Amino acid sequence: MVVRVNYGQSMSISGMAGAVALCGSGAEFWAVEGGNWKIAHGLIQHSNMSLTLSDEVRSIVATDAGGYELSTISGKSSFCDAVVLATPLDENHIDFWPPIFIPERHSQHTYTTFIRGIINPVSFQLFLFEI
Repeated sequence: MVVRVNYGQSMSISGMAGAVALCGSGAEFWAVEGGNWKIAHGLIQHSNMSLTLSDEVRSIVATDAGGYELSTISGKSSFCDAVVLATPLDENHIDFWPPIFIPERHSQHTYTTFIRGIINPVSFQLFLFEI
């Protein structure tokens, strides 16, 4: 139910996506001692892959050898057996070769600000009367 209400998705999602959807469902949910980031960190270490952060991908080109050449804006290139992109493809400008079809999606960016404070009733002309 949480997945349907929060994300408008059916239950046909992976277990990891379902677990992420449950994170905000209540205080009784599980947590990893030291931080939930350790799950992703452990998966990366276990897979013996490299993770590139803080560099923007410029292009991904399929090679004749069956892998991919990944190029970044900073000019770095690397050859990979597989590439996993965790980003909305329609919001980034990554060149793919051969070209891929990226379907148009309609989404709404939501921004919020949380403020914690005590309201001064006089400032808002709110007067509380005791009976």
